Amino acid sequence: MANLLGEIWTSTRVRTKATAAVFPSNIPHHARPELVQLNPGDTDGLTSAEILDRWPEEVARRQRDPYHHRYPRAESYHDLANRLWPAMLEMEREVNDLVIIAHESVLRVLCAYFLEISADVLPPLIVLSLWISVLAFWFLLMFGSNW
Repeated sequence: MANLLGEIWTSTRVRTKATAAVFPSNIPHHARPELVQLNPGDTDGLTSAEILDRWPEEVARRQRDPYHHRYPRAESYHDLANRLWPAMLEMEREVNDLVIIAHESVLRVLCAYFLEISADVLPPLIVLSLWISVLAFWFLLMFGSNW
């Protein structure tokens, strides 16, 4: 069967490039900095309880407007969507299939864009699990059990 997969795009993070390494080597791999996860700012490494403890007013603001809200020194989903905009336009022009390996925040924005829904209402795990299943099925069809 012909290889219809054009490229694999990952973020520049080691973990996404390591995930891409399992794909056939004849498929071009590109690490793209715009696919790096949403910057969590000062909340990086904190649990939800710790964030609530430190910034209860910020948690309330996030609950009211999750798409536009930024924690201190962080990025909002709106900021992330703006960062991804050039890559999304490039994806639209791509004629072959792409595999995107990125963090959940990036995949949420991409799914929302291509499904034409708001990122703040996209249920991340259900939709992403569905896309992962579709991708796994596609690879099974394209490469058989030897990929």
